[in-house]
Amino acid sequence: MENLTDQSTASEYLKEFIEDFFASKLSTVEISYSQNIFIIDHKDALFIPPLEEYEKVINSPDKFDSSTIATHQMMLESYIERVKFGHLQMLHTSLLTRIAQIKTVEVRIKGKFYFTITEQELY
Repeated sequence: MENLTDQSTASEYLKEFIEDFFASKLSTVEISYSQNIFIIDHKDALFIPPLEEYEKVINSPDKFDSSTIATHQMMLESYIERVKFGHLQMLHTSLLTRIAQIKTVEVRIKGKFYFTITEQELY
């Protein structure tokens, strides 16, 4: 397998990956790759506003009762699992995953860590 050590090859595969999976969805991302860890940091995407709404409730114990907060926490966790599943589908269909020999994918939203996709999940 080809490794993404050649900067021009890496740039080309990353550019293609971004165009295929993010530009078409009007999503803004920053992507980096280092030591077999692929980091996707979403700056803007359609799935971000619901996450932010769940977190607003969870982080406002003075405004909401404990059952409302617990319900929103469960909804947030479920929503993150759906977002993770979407990322898995995207990565499974991408040649980049295999060519780059990616071991771990870390997904961040506006710089905040949300979840990791392990090598076992990727392959």
